[in-house]
Amino acid sequence: MNKELFLTIPWPPSVNKMYSNGPSGVFMRDVSREFKKTHSWHLRNQANHQEIKNLPITTTVQISTHAYPPDKRKRDLSNLFKMMDDLLESSGILIDDVL
Repeated sequence: MNKELFLTIPWPPSVNKMYSNGPSGVFMRDVSREFKKTHSWHLRNQANHQEIKNLPITTTVQISTHAYPPDKRKRDLSNLFKMMDDLLESSGILIDDVL
């Protein structure tokens, strides 16, 4: 049985602002950590209001995205998908974003 789940998130920080390289490898910057923490909760809350049961989703999913940039600057859409995937996983909506 197919169900639809509609979620809204603000435009995330760019990948360049999300992660940095350090002496012990790549790490997530504070701005990304805060964005992820805040909006993971909002996504889970949106799913709960739509009465989606059996979270996390462990089956194959199809994701459609409508992107509305906050201004007219050029943007790399793949950056949008990275944070969106991370949020779906950290919110507990998806079990894993790896194929």
